[in-house]
Amino acid sequence: MKILIVDDEPLIRRPLRKLFEGRGHTVMEAANGLEGLDALQSFFPDIVFLDVVMPGLTGPQVVEQIPGNCEARVFLMSAFSENKLDSLIQSKKIEAFIKKPFENIVNLLSLIEGESPKECL
Repeated sequence: MKILIVDDEPLIRRPLRKLFEGRGHTVMEAANGLEGLDALQSFFPDIVFLDVVMPGLTGPQVVEQIPGNCEARVFLMSAFSENKLDSLIQSKKIEAFIKKPFENIVNLLSLIEGESPKECL
């Protein structure tokens, strides 16, 4: 699987990259929303992990600009409560909301590899 991680924090991107590459997935990182949007159009990921609060384009702004033909599963990540993002999660193609810091990063493997139901973590 091709996975794109869009987060302005290297301390979030690096462990996710290591985890997913360790399972044989191809991973690309983007440090902000603009880089993430460019990567969506050149890397064609299957999965996108997208931070909500970033400089430049925020996660919700990136979601608004995702091309209609993009079939990537999008997971929003934030330290903020998902309650503040309910309308975005319900109205857009967001697979799930993942609360940071991660309680157990290994659980993300189950989420993307289809071993758990769609839910907020």
